[in-house]
Amino acid sequence: MLSVVIPAYNEENRIGNTLSCLGIWFDSAEIIVVHDGKDNTPEVVKKFNGVKLLKLSLIHI
Repeated sequence: MLSVVIPAYNEENRIGNTLSCLGIWFDSAEIIVVHDGKDNTPEVVKKFNGVKLLKLSLIHI
């Protein structure tokens, strides 16, 4: 199994095209988007079935 991990910091304008292309090229791959920005990237990612979304939160001590 192939896993593709995509770091996404404020990528709402580009992530949809990226996920569409990956879905065509690697139709059986596990695709994971790691979001740590403050834009609407998660809403775009949620439109793609089977793509996992991880929201990264940093805790400052």
